[in-house]
Amino acid sequence: MHDNTEKVETYCLGRHIISVPEAFHLSPIVTGIFRAEGASVKDPAFDIVVQFDEMTQSKFDLLVQKRRVELSEAEEDSIKVLRLDKTLSNTSTLFRVQEIGESYFSELYILRGRAMVKVRLESFRNSFLEAEKKILELANEIRVQDSFVEAKLSGFCLGPVIFSSKLSKEYANYLFRDDHGLTLEIEIDTYARDAPIPLIARMSNQESLLNKFKVNHTVLRARERTVADMQADEWMGVGYLAEADQRKLKFALETRRNVPSISRPSLSITFDSAQSLTDGTPTKTEISNEEAIELWDRIVNSVRFHHN
Repeated sequence: MHDNTEKVETYCLGRHIISVPEAFHLSPIVTGIFRAEGASVKDPAFDIVVQFDEMTQSKFDLLVQKRRVELSEAEEDSIKVLRLDKTLSNTSTLFRVQEIGESYFSELYILRGRAMVKVRLESFRNSFLEAEKKILELANEIRVQDSFVEAKLSGFCLGPVIFSSKLSKEYANYLFRDDHGLTLEIEIDTYARDAPIPLIARMSNQESLLNKFKVNHTVLRARERTVADMQADEWMGVGYLAEADQRKLKFALETRRNVPSISRPSLSITFDSAQSLTDGTPTKTEISNEEAIELWDRIVNSVRFHHN
């Protein structure tokens, strides 16, 4: 299992850096939701998917062709009609689909280094040309990281690419797994407000799932702490399943900030044990409570803002 001497890998997530044991692998598909600077909460957001599982030109071409077929076969009379299929270059293709009436969505697929990036934006009242202009402007600000270790360019990291645009919303989700059923999930939402009820209060009140379903559990730690110079709530517990020898660990952390900013985002980190592997194989908790707490502290203490 994991120990103090294990090597770590360092990743740029959003605008922060985190170090995790190299036994954990980042999911090769990460997602984000962005809004351009000046956009309101009522404006459609960019839906972003970054895929980087050994991406090559030929694999990119196959994925674009697969999407082309999916969009074509989804057509139903005047609904979900593929109106535009335009190859902009050998590394970028733009699709436009008329969902119904004056409502559309446009998708841009681009190859950036070792990653495929999909940018999707909805539009209404036949404003698809304006939406596609915004997509292309965002795409022009996507840069490639040489490695995950340190972001050499300023911006928001999503997998092996960095979005350098000025944005009014920056949300991303990252999932790490090891081969023993441990998972580490991190959510970053730069300008989001804090949850109205803090984490510790939610976990301890009568409306929590633990209390509603009368889960037999022990709280290992519930406290305030600091992460990347931000105040945070931390809750750590272990649940006991029906089988006497089954344990399931659940650790969670959420930041609390009065004024959100790029250096003080809403940051949520959760750690779980006994999770199914990617192929569906069930697992049991092998790591001890003490080892898990030590591992968690090392990961949380490694989080820091990257200054670029």
